[in-house]
Parts: sequence; C-alpha cells; structure tokens
Amino acid sequence: MRVSTRVLLASLTSLSMLISVACKAQKVESTGSKAAPQQAAAKIAHYEDWNTISIPGVCCFQAPKTLEIKDGLQKEISDKLGKLMYGFTGDPDRVTLQQKGLNDFDPAAYKKYCRVLVETELAPEGELPRLGDDLDFTREELTELENDFKLGMSEQSMIKIIDLFPLKIVNVNGIDAMLISYRRESTSEGKTPVIVKMYTFFNYNKIHRITLSYRESESAFWKEDLEKIIYTFSFEKC
Repeated sequence: MRVSTRVLLASLTSLSMLISVACKAQKVESTGSKAAPQQAAAKIAHYEDWNTISIPGVCCFQAPKTLEIKDGLQKEISDKLGKLMYGFTGDPDRVTLQQKGLNDFDPAAYKKYCRVLVETELAPEGELPRLGDDLDFTREELTELENDFKLGMSEQSMIKIIDLFPLKIVNVNGIDAMLISYRRESTSEGKTPVIVKMYTFFNYNKIHRITLSYRESESAFWKEDLEKIIYTFSFEKC
C-alpha cells in the first residue's frame, strides 16, 4: 500500500512537537535481501544482559542497563514543564527511556544525555499500510517531506537543527520504516550537538515512532547500543 505524503507529513509534524519536549527535560543499511512482509519471519535481536520492556497492545523491546524508564518525580517535573511550555500532557502511549540515575536525581547521571522515546498514535483505519507492507516513495516525495519537516522544526524555539540528513525508507527486522536523522544544538550551554534518529512504523490504524538521541561527544558510550535497540523491537500487528 502506498502512503500519501499528506499522511506522512502529518506524522512528522506531530512528532516534531513532541520531540521539543523531550529535548527540554544512519540509516543502518540492511546487509541482506528484504524479508517477507511479516515480522514473525524476521529474527528479532535479543541480548541476555539487557532489560526487556513490554508496552501492552503496542510492542516489546530491549534496552541496556545504562538506561531506565523515566518515572516518579523526575517524570512529573518533566510533564509539568512540557504542559507549561507546550501544552503537552502526559500520555500513556508515550514511554521515555533516559540515562540511568535521573529518576534518583543522581548528579553523575546529569553529566550524560541519552533518550529513547517510544510513541504510538491512533489513525483512521484505511489511512495507513499494514505493518510489513512496502513503503514506496519517490526521491521527490521524500525531499518534499524533508523540507516541510525542517520548516516545522524551525518554528520550535527550543530546537535548532545543524544538519538534516536525507529522509530514507529503511528495513528493520523485515519491516519498512521511515527514518529521518539530524544533528541539533544542545539545550545545555557548552555541550556538544545531539544526534537524533527518528523511525516511523505504520501499522494499519497506528503510527509507531521510535526516537533515539544522544550527545555527539558521547558517541563512544551510546552509539553502538542505540543502533542495536531498534532491532529488538517487535510490534503487535493490527
């Protein structure tokens, strides 16, 4: 099924608003042939020493022990800040992982920065392809989406994009996804830029977005694990 650029733009635009809140508080090429359009046929990565996280009715994935789910007072403060600045309210379909120690306000945890944001939005039935369908777009259509995305992000006062890389369709565990990557300025004074990768999966009447981000200066610490995380995701097919 072919997704209209209108639907894609809507998903990217809403995501840019949510990412601005997360900031305040490349394509990884497939080396083999594309799997059949069923996730069950793909081998999902699994790591014995990682934590397994399940979001009922949405997905299951793993994360290294250097990350924790944002919770408790730290989450409450972040949600209040988002509501004050952007009108954002806490959403049960939004799960955020952060560097371990922030929930306990450990000073050492504030010296690093990493986020894994998992979001799910409902969409009208028939608007989206089913999970595993091919996503077929021309380079012109993808470029149009890139430009509209960049314009939307430029309207967010908290975010300044340094480099926006070409939007791509990638294959993750036999599932086509849309990937947009960029470098942005850090919201912390004197800190190096932040690397951001956002994956969008279409699932009939749901849009799943996985956003991975970390400071460029901490690539040696975060990059390898974050590139592994995306391949641990298993979605419930609608």
